[in-house]
Amino acid sequence: MITNNKGQSSIEFILMFTVTFTLVFLWIVQAYNLGVGYLAHYANFMASRTYLTHDTGSMNTRGAVSAILTDSQNEARRVYEKYHLELFVKGSSQFSVNAPLTDVLTEYVGTFVDFDQPFSFIKFIGGNTRINLRTESFLGKESPRAECKQQICQAMFGQDCDGINASLQSHITAFDDGC
Repeated sequence: MITNNKGQSSIEFILMFTVTFTLVFLWIVQAYNLGVGYLAHYANFMASRTYLTHDTGSMNTRGAVSAILTDSQNEARRVYEKYHLELFVKGSSQFSVNAPLTDVLTEYVGTFVDFDQPFSFIKFIGGNTRINLRTESFLGKESPRAECKQQICQAMFGQDCDGINASLQSHITAFDDGC
């Protein structure tokens, strides 16, 4: 039987260093995931603001609303892609837009991003577990000028603008966002 304690402090140091290093590394990985989440949320918010305010300025009422919404979605996607999240997201990411023409509540019109991140970069610490994350920014969508013009004609004349002569259409002010 061994009666001396030589090497005990070395064994204790190795064991505690391993546990401490693992915990510190997990905190660093979670801080990285938090930073990526913040960047994804900011990029999504900026894309949602673009989607909210983008308008082509067209006063043509025939099919203009769906064309403007499609153009707004493309512009929002362009703004989102300027942030190059693929450099930081270590999994898949999907940018989506809830348009007001789809069957969504008006409170949920805006943009959202689904992405996943690894729980840990080292397999023996966190395994292959992935964290599924979502950032949402439902700011809505301002009415395009063409839709405002259509609503004002309906309120003033009781019909679409297409059936009104040009002299009466000149009395429509669509720039005050009175929709």
